Amino acid sequence: MTEATDRLIEFPASGWEIPEIGKDNYREIIYGSYRIMYKTEDLKIYILAVAHAARNWQFDFE
Repeated sequence: MTEATDRLIEFPASGWEIPEIGKDNYREIIYGSYRIMYKTEDLKIYILAVAHAARNWQFDFE
């Protein structure tokens, strides 16, 4: 999982926009069966959650 998140250092926009939020700076990458959700702000990346992709989660990141 660390190799997937380390890639974000070089390519922070490589993930997809999180559909539940709909803002460009809230993104996710898929690693195996997990959604890794993160936020980009200035030159920083914040990992917000790691959740099993099969679950129907409700997120409130704001």
